[in-house]
Amino acid sequence: MKKQFLFLTTIAVLFLTACNSTSLKSVYNKDTYEKDLVKLTETKQLQEDESKLISNYILIKLKDEKALTSKSYADLLTDAKKYIADQKEKEEKEEKAKRESMSKMMTVSF
Repeated sequence: MKKQFLFLTTIAVLFLTACNSTSLKSVYNKDTYEKDLVKLTETKQLQEDESKLISNYILIKLKDEKALTSKSYADLLTDAKKYIADQKEKEEKEEKAKRESMSKMMTVSF
């Protein structure tokens, strides 16, 4: 009888621990995301730079709550990386356009 009780207690504790743990599949919650990111970093599910990337992305998207609602931290990490890549691509296109414009201006002036 004691073995059964101990076994059931152990299972219950493990189950409750698993339910309260934070994983990359956990859904973003504006009230707990900072603590969640700390837990994910401490448990080595996220690298520190990835945690910062998600945090910065959340700050950028705070005005657009739909961009964050019902997304997991894994989804937010993917979205943040895509956002950074899109921003770099946009900057490169703008820089290329500026260089082409300057080149045309230099050609005309000579």
